[in-house]
Amino acid sequence: MGLGAAGLASPAGADNHDDSEKDTGDSEIEDGARIVHLSPDAPIVDVYVDGELWFEDVEPFVTQTPYLEYVPGTYTVQFTPAGEGPEAAVLESEVTFEEGRYTVAAVGEACAGSDEPLRIVSFEDDTTPTSSGHARLRGIHASVDAPRVDVTVRNGEETVFENLGFGEGDYGEVAADETVLEIRESATGEIVERFEIGFEAGAVYTVFALGYVDPTTAPESAVENASFALGITEDAIPGER
Repeated sequence: MGLGAAGLASPAGADNHDDSEKDTGDSEIEDGARIVHLSPDAPIVDVYVDGELWFEDVEPFVTQTPYLEYVPGTYTVQFTPAGEGPEAAVLESEVTFEEGRYTVAAVGEACAGSDEPLRIVSFEDDTTPTSSGHARLRGIHASVDAPRVDVTVRNGEETVFENLGFGEGDYGEVAADETVLEIRESATGEIVERFEIGFEAGAVYTVFALGYVDPTTAPESAVENASFALGITEDAIPGER
């Protein structure tokens, strides 16, 4: 599955958005983990868990893996340059998985001297039923140079979640008829960007803040198009959980 195919959501007013291109979760998996590669400048990687190859050729901003089942416990997760094996790991962390589903993300920059160095963060997924007429939305902040942000709708009249910092995630709910998400700087309320997104009642989504608000600050090793964007995955579909 591709994170890109899940929608690098269009800024409001753009004409290239296709809501049909959201990725969906693997609803039959009860205890499972998936990987998303959100670093703007790390290479394509393989992912090893306790020395076992789980996923190959995970691309930054492109690949969201399917969920892979596990037995609850603590595991060593390693990201290695594609094809080089676990002894060449550029990133390693112990992650504890309890019962349920998790999203494990690589965030930050691989370049030397970064204020937000490359690291692994994990988030427990909430795919329980939503309120009637609403969709559940999780935001994960992975934009290296973006400030703490609030996410609002209706020209700021309603806040979905607030004060989200780099490497953090949070859940909120939105009415299914909402079509525009507003990303705002928490300290000032100033809009960083608006994105057009369609939501289905009863569905669960994750949106990932990606790239650079100011692409001129991106290192030479960054992906070709590192401008600020919103990646979207549909994690649960009504009636399939």
